[in-house]
Amino acid sequence: MIPFLRGKLGYDKWRTPDGAWSQLATGTRDRRIATEYARMIERMEQRDSQDSDLILAVCAKPPRLRVEDLLSAFRAGAPSAIRARLNDEDLDPWGDRWLSSREAGLAPDTSAHYRVHIRHFIPAGTPFWLTAFTTPFVRSGLDGLDKLPGTKRK
Repeated sequence: MIPFLRGKLGYDKWRTPDGAWSQLATGTRDRRIATEYARMIERMEQRDSQDSDLILAVCAKPPRLRVEDLLSAFRAGAPSAIRARLNDEDLDPWGDRWLSSREAGLAPDTSAHYRVHIRHFIPAGTPFWLTAFTTPFVRSGLDGLDKLPGTKRK
């Protein structure tokens, strides 16, 4: 596997774990870095199919993982950390989906309150990973709300 230049961008070509050939832009014009990408993939292929999910994530259309992020994790010896991130899910779009599914039966004021409280925990447009949504996170978020004691109904 030898990296090659096409125009001003470096590319690598390798066989994916399912046997298909994949060509990937390395995002660099530096042949040394492109060669390092190629060597990383070769080492991952030599480890049998242990890292095949990471290689497939890089080769996916559109890519689920950037090759430079994979190289950083590989250099640090932490492919398991990047694998965990691959399996994680961003909760940001789910807040809007949930609200839109409920808005038909809600008063506009109630819907606005729900939106404020969801966005208190999950700011709009910012990735918020499922693994970060833990009991301590919810507890600290609830403690940070401006709230009054509940009213007693007689």
